[in-house]
Amino acid sequence: GAAGVGAAIADHLGELSRRHAILWPRPESARLYQDKIALKALFEQTGVPTPRTWVISSVEELTDLVRNGSLGERDFPVVMKHPYAASSRGMAACSSLADAPTALTAWFAEHQAPCIVQERLHIKFDVRVTYIGGEIIHAYRRVKASTDDLTSGTGAGSILDFKSTPIAELTPFVRDFASR
Repeated sequence: GAAGVGAAIADHLGELSRRHAILWPRPESARLYQDKIALKALFEQTGVPTPRTWVISSVEELTDLVRNGSLGERDFPVVMKHPYAASSRGMAACSSLADAPTALTAWFAEHQAPCIVQERLHIKFDVRVTYIGGEIIHAYRRVKASTDDLTSGTGAGSILDFKSTPIAELTPFVRDFASR
């Protein structure tokens, strides 16, 4: 992915919408598809809980965050994510603050993009939901083989579970989020 792809798609779809095409999802939603920085901002604005997250564009920014106390050893281990990639591409782990400058230097050399540095959660699964017209119409869980796995992507060995997603429990949260 690259910066601006989601915005370009949204702009194109917006033009179709202005010509009275009926589109779903809405063009403004496309801005979020490949822009984790924009998605992070939306979650912050709407109060959706997320892991501690920093968007870092250089090792110097990392040094500043450490110096001002915003990021410290207490925040490790972390996951480093590409802000515009999908399918778990551009993900890496960093286990300690001491390793972070080297890990970020290598990450920036490979990706030439800001790095999302995020508290690493040892979760068993994540949930994917499709919500249209006030209802969850499709949902599934991506279940990891181990909570130590970096990603829940199927390319990393996770399985898709279409049967045990608690739709009734998720509906109030999803409905509230969609209304914000």
